[in-house]
Amino acid sequence: MGELTWINVLDIFIVSLLIYQIYRLIRGTSSQSILVGILVIYAVWKIVQWLQLTLLTEIMSRFIDVGFLALVIIFQTEIRRFLLVIGTPGSKLNFRWLRKILIKKKEDRSELMDYDQILLACERLQRQANGALIVIGRKNALSLYIQTGISLEAHLSALLLECIFQKTSPLHDGAVIIEKNKITSARVILPVSENPRLPAHFGLRHRAAVGISERTDAIVIAISEESGEVMVCHDGQYRMNVSKEELSRELHSYFLF
Repeated sequence: MGELTWINVLDIFIVSLLIYQIYRLIRGTSSQSILVGILVIYAVWKIVQWLQLTLLTEIMSRFIDVGFLALVIIFQTEIRRFLLVIGTPGSKLNFRWLRKILIKKKEDRSELMDYDQILLACERLQRQANGALIVIGRKNALSLYIQTGISLEAHLSALLLECIFQKTSPLHDGAVIIEKNKITSARVILPVSENPRLPAHFGLRHRAAVGISERTDAIVIAISEESGEVMVCHDGQYRMNVSKEELSRELHSYFLF
């Protein structure tokens, strides 16, 4: 066995980091179970090779040979998402903590989110027992989802958000997307999370909130029509029963106010 050099250590570190990032992308989805199954098959193949079981090794080798094509077909959605995350500036694979050390970027204050309007709208919608689904864009492009709704390109205001989510409004179904102080689209259709660990009582609104947060770096706020409870989602994770003060802190943290 050769001596362990710093190149070997670097190689192991990079591979481990890639595996971890891939796991973060598919965590909680059905793809996670598929990936575990593939790793088990690969481990069995290596054991069979080591035991020199010729016939079984030959059969499994043929299976492994076509495995790459099968992976592309099975994981086409996850591969697209992985490439999107890598290619998007500010994505969760771009090590924000490192960029903050190496690059001093001046923020354009005019583009910072007016989160007070969002907080006010959420407070009013809770009191009125109106459900809502608000997607706040960050770095990842949301044009794919914006196209599914009604284009507004309106200035962000609590009153407009309140009007959109009134039960009598034709725009209240679906989500609202906010980007840089603009309500870009309403009545947006969002992808629903396939996470089997989500609570059984989660309805379509809550599953859609988790779903879009799994695919983008957006911050998502969902307000339950039945209970008025506020849920915040990011990176596929969610927090229930968030108070106004906690929501304010969340937005401060995510948008670096």
